[in-house]
Amino acid sequence: MTKRFQFRLRTLLLVVVPVLVVALPFGWYLRPELLRTVPVSGSVTLDGVPLDGAMISFATADSRARPAFGNTDKAGRFRLWTPIRRLPVAKGALPGTYQVTIQKFVIRFRNTTPLMVQVTEDGPNDFAFNLTTP
Repeated sequence: MTKRFQFRLRTLLLVVVPVLVVALPFGWYLRPELLRTVPVSGSVTLDGVPLDGAMISFATADSRARPAFGNTDKAGRFRLWTPIRRLPVAKGALPGTYQVTIQKFVIRFRNTTPLMVQVTEDGPNDFAFNLTTP
């Protein structure tokens, strides 16, 4: 009886371990967006004064890219994060061209032409948005 149990355990280990060794790295490889985010930061000023508590959103028309978000601190600085599937967030944004929207409460700050930025893998991805009141 113990010999039969040892045989099953050994057979199970000989099958399961190689499958796991191959499947786990392959499964991780299929989630490349986790590895492709790059740090994105910047500053926002309104009439030369740092804008505190504003929400920054980077949106793209590319279906593969995901939107990125951030909030400004008292110095008007922000860092972006990207929501990814079941994980809470990833730091930064995926490389690509984004339309930027800056909001504080119900006021949206936008020029007559949309704010556009290019996030690159090489960086530096540090953007300054100097807004003015109309």
